Amino acid sequence: MSATSTEAPWGRAPDGALTGIEGSAAALPYWCDRALGQGWVALGHGAGAGPLHPVLEAFTQALNALGWNVLRYAFPFRAARPEARIGRDAPALGQAAVAAAFAAAQALAGAGPVVLAGHSYGARRTLECLAQRPLPAAGALLLAYPFMPPKRARQAPLPRPWSALPCGFLSGERDSHAPPGTLEAALADRPDAQLWRIPRADHGWSRAGLFEPGGPLRQALESFLAPLGSNP
Repeated sequence: MSATSTEAPWGRAPDGALTGIEGSAAALPYWCDRALGQGWVALGHGAGAGPLHPVLEAFTQALNALGWNVLRYAFPFRAARPEARIGRDAPALGQAAVAAAFAAAQALAGAGPVVLAGHSYGARRTLECLAQRPLPAAGALLLAYPFMPPKRARQAPLPRPWSALPCGFLSGERDSHAPPGTLEAALADRPDAQLWRIPRADHGWSRAGLFEPGGPLRQALESFLAPLGSNP
């Protein structure tokens, strides 16, 4: 499962579209994977992948197994160019896509909890969005947050959400975008944040067996999400 490969054209028809996002040239497709619980996770993809990439599929299956429904959505750059190898949007546009995905998941959830989540680029835009907008999310799940991307001289800022909410950071012990010790130091004064270091995992979660039931990755997801609800 490489974080730099894409699926193009879409191998599965979207379930809906996010519309009305200022600055976006087109509606943004989203896909729903339903479980038995009442809660939803709105899951954003990375810069070099898309919503149907195998990494997002694996996280979706793991979340479904924990009773969470998952809404996966395409950021504007990926919706415009599904076959592109890598891309990104202006921060404000990416943040607007996160907010729109939250609204769509909230409509599906009703009274159930909604967690905002993202992998790499999607994690960055998710945290930025929560720092700019007081969204009533149950929590934020940041997967392989790119705290210290290669070829950058400085660490990327770590935004604080507008209002206090649980933040779960899952990062691999071999993640070159957040080497061990970096996130640990940045989160030392963040009582709202928890960090799990996943053995053998790299930035793209490409190691075989990482998503096995009962493994450290599944255990971390369950530990973070269990207090937030989504019981069948």
